[in-house]
Amino acid sequence: MLKAASPVAPAAVADLSTEVYALGRANTRPLARGATKELEAAVAHTILLGFLAVIGGGAGLLMLPAATAGGPSAGFVTALFTSASAVCVTGLIVEDTPTYWSGFGQAVILVLIQLGGLE
Repeated sequence: MLKAASPVAPAAVADLSTEVYALGRANTRPLARGATKELEAAVAHTILLGFLAVIGGGAGLLMLPAATAGGPSAGFVTALFTSASAVCVTGLIVEDTPTYWSGFGQAVILVLIQLGGLE
């Protein structure tokens, strides 16, 4: 059988919320002069590296033999251009998507489009 919870005194709740607020404020301080430029550069590098990683990973997956509908695997330039176009959501293609790429390749392209929309 469940027991009823004991009531909490309002003063205890107020003390707890004050402590949590103070703890959160203790870790924040104004950035030093010039630190905002470093932070902006770090964010820009992170975004750039994220795009390059997704494009490179997508190109690697599109170069697999399972990504093409028939015949040999896609070449590096075809896979790289298709991956970059999908991530940047430009819609440019080198090969006809429904006929050249297999279901796996089309799924990779779809995921790249979705990831590009998030970045």
